[in-house]
Amino acid sequence: MEYNFKELEPKWQQRWRERGTYHVEVDPARPKYYVLDMFPYPSGAGLHVGHPLGYIASDIFSRYKRQCGFNVLHPMGYDAFGLPAEQYAIQTGQHPAVTTEHNIARYREQLDKIQQQSEYKDVRDIKVIDPCMGSGHILVYAFDVLMQMYEDAGYNQRDAAKSILENNLYGLDIDDRAYQLAYFAVMMKARQYNRRILNGETTCQVYAIQESNNINRTHLKYLGAGMDDLEVNTARVQVEGLLDTLRDAKEYGSILKVESYNWELLRRFVSAADAGDQVTLDSAGLEVTVAQLLTLIDIAETIAQKYDVVVTNPPYMAISNGDARLNEYVKKNYPDSKADLFAVFIECCSAMTEQNRYQAMITQHSWMFLSSFEKLRKKLLRKDTINMAHLGPRAFEEIGGEVVQTTSFVMRKSHVAEYKGTYCRLIDPPTQRGKEDMFLAGKNRYTAQQSNFSKIPGSPVAYWVSDLSFQCFAAL
Repeated sequence: MEYNFKELEPKWQQRWRERGTYHVEVDPARPKYYVLDMFPYPSGAGLHVGHPLGYIASDIFSRYKRQCGFNVLHPMGYDAFGLPAEQYAIQTGQHPAVTTEHNIARYREQLDKIQQQSEYKDVRDIKVIDPCMGSGHILVYAFDVLMQMYEDAGYNQRDAAKSILENNLYGLDIDDRAYQLAYFAVMMKARQYNRRILNGETTCQVYAIQESNNINRTHLKYLGAGMDDLEVNTARVQVEGLLDTLRDAKEYGSILKVESYNWELLRRFVSAADAGDQVTLDSAGLEVTVAQLLTLIDIAETIAQKYDVVVTNPPYMAISNGDARLNEYVKKNYPDSKADLFAVFIECCSAMTEQNRYQAMITQHSWMFLSSFEKLRKKLLRKDTINMAHLGPRAFEEIGGEVVQTTSFVMRKSHVAEYKGTYCRLIDPPTQRGKEDMFLAGKNRYTAQQSNFSKIPGSPVAYWVSDLSFQCFAAL
């Protein structure tokens, strides 16, 4: 699909202006902070790349101060005087006031076109998930990173810890014991910053995926008491669909494809349970069903929603070694990555990632080269590989031999033409410590334009290949 910028960008710029999307209200309760930019001489023929570069630094600083609670005024000035302006006036016979007015309009238009008005997210809106969380070590590390971001934004540690649990951090796993370990680890990390966090009032959004197999569907008729018929019918259809999706969910885990239902409606529908004053054989156990349904809704929403960062170390297993139901599901829903479960999770994590956001994984490196992953590679070429540490064998001291050869990478869900990523080739050192030392020393680093990979038959991730070699392949 072609991005028609000449049509789309003016349309959205106009909508932003009409809605006042970037209008800033003056808040006298906040301390004031001023950041001033000086833009080019009126003799300029247009906006040069150096001009927004100067603006970017002050723009970042302005947004940082705004997040710290300041009422920031960030005006732009235009140089209408000085020798260049006088020389331009002599050459053209046009008064500097007229030239300046024209240039202000032109620079404003060009700034709109490069879309420098984009807003940074509030730290409370950043969502991070590990869909294969295991014992939760990635979540614990992410907690500390988020805590630093909260502190930079002016939060105290106690409030930040509560907010991270409620707003930022998510985890999933099919194993109930792994969930217990992860829950304990995350809550202990939170208690490190907030001693009152264990009072039971804060929700921790890590879950063991549950199945809908044992849900008593006859109880659905008792739900939605007091709601209108349209809402009840809509909610019942969605709950039935959700129960169908989560059947045998422990076989599939986070790779399940869950529709984006009206989660608030479903929670109201389930919570409004009323079987009357008389308990019958038909309504017995309604409270248990309600609790189970609310848990399933939480799990399903966690699978369905999009995230700013998806980070995980997925399981490695040839799909052919899995259960027949898993085999069938993967072949139907992930045909381009069906050879191995780790490759399925590469696709799954991409689907969970918000546009222009990031997924970070450590997987076996076979997807980079083998023909069975060629379709997957071509999909990934439509995303930007920010960086990769190609670890090779013996990346972990606990795992010996040459069987498990790994790569760790960060991808952004975007596609920038001719984007160049950074690749660290760490396959030679035979120990974990050796690989770590080589990485920190900055050795064996390559910069590669990933669009070049498609010039080689099979599109291998051959980041070490020279530009001359790519040219030779392109000429074939």
